[in-house]
Amino acid sequence: MSAFYLLQISVKNPVKLKVYTDAAPATVVSFGGELVFRSTVSGISSGQAGHSAAVVLKFPDRASAEGWYMSKDYQDLVEIRDQGADVVATLYDKPDFF
Repeated sequence: MSAFYLLQISVKNPVKLKVYTDAAPATVVSFGGELVFRSTVSGISSGQAGHSAAVVLKFPDRASAEGWYMSKDYQDLVEIRDQGADVVATLYDKPDFF
């Protein structure tokens, strides 16, 4: 069953964030992941958006998703990521919970 990471992002330092975004995709691919969606908020229909942008990553399964996030290659980028943006990373692996 596929697993997804939703990263909600508020940019603090575009230069640092660019360093991160240039390096991070290779770490995703190495765990079988793919970029599904990346965009800034263009409108709010209900509630409040806590961040100005979002990224959705798809992985083959939860183990691959968790393996990516905890991998040395990705963790080596987290400090740079956190210098460039405030990020909330949330894992989803149960597509139908209702």
